[in-house]
Amino acid sequence: MIALFKKEINGFLGSLIGYIVIIVFLTAIGMLMWVFPGDSN
Repeated sequence: MIALFKKEINGFLGSLIGYIVIIVFLTAIGMLMWVFPGDSN
């Protein structure tokens, strides 16, 4: 199971789309937590 997980993560991060997805996700979470007003603060 660990070997399959490592293979999938390496395949995902081996392409540019993996890094783009991570950047978009972190940007969206940052915007929701700090920029837009809400009850999470």
